[in-house]
Order: sequence, then C-alpha cells, then structure tokens
Amino acid sequence: MPGVERRFCVWNAQRLFSGLGVRNLLSPGPGLYRLFLALVVLISHSCRVDLGAWAVYSFFILSGYWLCRMWCERYSLTRAPIQTFFVSRLVRLLPVFWLANIFSAFTQRAADPAFGRLVSFPAAYSVWAAISNTFILGYADLPHALGALHAAWSLDVELQFYLVVPLLALATCRPGGHPLLGRVLWWVIVAGFVAFLRIGPTGHRNLGCYGLYFYIGWWCARNRVLPSRRLAVAGGCLALLCVVAALSVSALRPLVENGKHGESLGGPLARPLFQAVLALVSAPFTLASLGNPSGRFDRTLGDFTYVLYLMQWPVMALHGILYSELSPLRRIPSLVVAWLAVAALSALIYTAIDRPIERARRRWVRLRLSIAPPERQRSFL
Repeated sequence: MPGVERRFCVWNAQRLFSGLGVRNLLSPGPGLYRLFLALVVLISHSCRVDLGAWAVYSFFILSGYWLCRMWCERYSLTRAPIQTFFVSRLVRLLPVFWLANIFSAFTQRAADPAFGRLVSFPAAYSVWAAISNTFILGYADLPHALGALHAAWSLDVELQFYLVVPLLALATCRPGGHPLLGRVLWWVIVAGFVAFLRIGPTGHRNLGCYGLYFYIGWWCARNRVLPSRRLAVAGGCLALLCVVAALSVSALRPLVENGKHGESLGGPLARPLFQAVLALVSAPFTLASLGNPSGRFDRTLGDFTYVLYLMQWPVMALHGILYSELSPLRRIPSLVVAWLAVAALSALIYTAIDRPIERARRRWVRLRLSIAPPERQRSFL
C-alpha cells in the first residue's frame, strides 16, 4: 500500500528530526547546535578555512546562559552552594581534559623530543605547568612546550568565569540584587571587550576579553528572554553573508583563513577580531537555538560535544605532523580517516568514561539538593 508506506516514512522522518531537535535547518536544537560549533572547530583544525574563533565565542554565549540557569535553578538551592558548584563543574571538565591532554602530550613528544622539558624555562614555570595541566586554570597562557592541548585555552577562560559566577549571581539573581555591584561588573565587562578589540596580542586569553559573551547569555537567562525567530534568522543570515563575502573577496579571505597559511589581513589580530564581531552578529541565532525543541538524543549530542571538542585536537595534530607535506587535495583521504578516528575515539570515551561520570555527578548534585535546608528550597528565577 503505497499511501501507508509513504505515511510511515514521513512519520519515521519526523521522529528522527524531532529527536535531533530540528524543526528545519533554521531551528536546530541546543545539542545539535553545540555539535555544529564543535564541528566548525574540527574543520578549522583540518583545512585552510578557519571559523574556530567564532565557534568558541558562540560557546561562551551558550555557557553564560546555562550557567545562570544552573546556578539559579539548581546550585543556589543546594547545601553549601558555592562548594557544590565548583566541585560539580570541575568533575564535569577535568576527566576528559586529562585524557585529551595526555594524548596531546604523547603526540607532541613524538614530533618534538624536547617537548615538556623545563630546562629552558624559569623554575616557577614548573609550578605553573603542574597546576595548569591538572586544574586547567592558567592553561591558556602556558607556553606550548608545556601544554600541548591547544583547544583547552577556552576551558581556562570558562574556568575563570566559574570563579566570578557566585559574585555575578549575588549582583543579579537575588531579589533586589546589588545594583551598584551589577553596574561595576557591567562596565568591567565592556572595558575588557573594548581592550580586546584595541590592544595588541597581550592578554587575549583571559576572561576580561570574553566576559561580554558570557554576560549576554547570562542576561538572557536571568531575564527569561530569547530572540524572536525573525531576529534569529536575520542575525544568522547576516553572519553567513559576512562569511561568504570574506571567502569570495580575495582581499578579505585572510579574515576566515588560518594564520599559518600566510599573513593575515591587517596583522595577526584581524581574524579573531573579525570573528569576535561575527559572534555578536550571530548571537541572536545562537541564543534562539536554546528555545528550540530538544529531545533526549539532542541532549546526548550536547553532552557528546564536549568530548569531541577536546579529543579532535590530538588526532588532528598528529594528522598535521604526518601529512603536512602533502598538498590539500592529496590530504583528503587521510583527512577523512582522521575525522572518522576523532568520531570513534570520542564516542568510545564518551560511552565508557564521560557518560558514567556525568551520571554520577548529576546524582551527587541532586543529593546535595535534597539535603539543603528548607529556606533554600526555592528558585530565584
């Protein structure tokens, strides 16, 4: 019966796309959109086109949103909320970071036997390297010879934001808040972003430069505001138009290309600054994904994204070492194999390590919530 078969196929397709959190291409679910951002980073580490900075800045916006919601709806209601927050977030970040960091170190040591040696560094660098390679904090500014996982710089910035979350919550999440503290934080955020746009290469790996992205997401969560569909589509289309224009005009192409492929337009800072503004332009589309339908599979994709984001770096770094001499066309077969290896390794680590730890972490947070004193059993949102 052709009619029945056709309806059955349509029904199955609807179930699939519903699980992915996709009503159409302009409405990805939050998990699928995070996976898309991670794949943009993977592609940026694989070829000449590089939109990795834009993807990371978009991650910061999403992180600000979710951290506000998690603090106000969960952590603030637990016993010893600040302690619970920091322990929970470290357990979320560190295990996969340690694995990816070790894999990256082996990769770099194979390519450069001098990697990891502290002979050429001051004695204080050994303490810095030990702390950063264990707890992430300070990793973004760590010399590459002491920290091989290049993608982890964004985790350092993320961890810096964790340190100010309780202060930001004090200023904005409690009834009445602290208006003066809120204004001070806002002007510090704006000043940091202006410095990021104007100052040279120093200090471009700290929270002050990227605080605006976190705050945009935080503000939307605190005020329960998400962009309208029309604004989201307009922001996404405008950002896409900017990227297409940059790729089409040879004079603008360095704005979306890896710096290792020649001098960037206007100096080494032009590409990250262009993509910093691009992330603001696309922010409505990024935030709108948070209001789209999200099923169980979509949430799984969101959790899997973290593993993929970190594990792609050692694999792609090894691929670059082995096949750097080949032309881009001849690298395609090995590139496909590398991408498949990234997917397989990420899936293995997610299934065997990350998902069990994540389930245990969530159970622990729920336990802390259940034993919280009665006066904490309410949400500030």
